[in-house]
Amino acid sequence: MWPAARTYMLQKHQMWMDEVFEYSSDVKPWLDEHHNLLWARNKFSCQSKCEYINNNMAESWNAWIKASKGLGHLKVTKGDPYQAEVTEIHNDEELTRHVVHLDKCTCTCREWQVTEKPCQHALAVITTVRQPNMEKYVDKAFSVLRFQAAYASTIPNITDKKQWPQVEKEFKLLAPVSNVIS
Repeated sequence: MWPAARTYMLQKHQMWMDEVFEYSSDVKPWLDEHHNLLWARNKFSCQSKCEYINNNMAESWNAWIKASKGLGHLKVTKGDPYQAEVTEIHNDEELTRHVVHLDKCTCTCREWQVTEKPCQHALAVITTVRQPNMEKYVDKAFSVLRFQAAYASTIPNITDKKQWPQVEKEFKLLAPVSNVIS
C-alpha cells in the first residue's frame, strides 16, 4: 500500500491499488469505511505544498523537544532599566535567584563575566529590552570582524610527513623532573 500512497500520479496509484485488491478483495470496503480521508499523494491539493502522507510531524516535533520539556523557566523582575532579578523555576519551585546588571555586563552566576557571553539569566533580561543591541553585551572577540580577521589568511598546503625536511635539534629534550620527597 505504501507505493500507492507515495505516488503522485493517479494512474500509478490505481495500478498499485488494483494489485492490492487482487490480493484481498476485503480491502476496498474496509478502506472506504475506515480510511476515506486523504492518505495518498495523488489526491492532495496542489495548493498545500505538503508531501507528507502520515501525520508524524507532531511526533517528530515532540521527539526533537523531548530533552527540553523538563527544563524550567526564568522569571524576570526588573528593578531599573539596567538591573533585574532572575528566578529559575523548575517544577513550580523556585530554585535559585540571580541579579543581572546589563550596564556592567555581570550576573551573580558569574558565567557572563567568565565567558564574556551573556548567560541564560542575562539573556532573559536582554530579551525584555526592545530591539537590544547584542554587540553591547558580547565581547568584541566574538564579533564578525574578529572572526573574519582570524580566518582571513590562507593556510598553506603541506606535504606528507615523510617529505618534511630533516631538522637537527640544537638541544636534547629530557623527561620532566619528578618531585620525589624522601
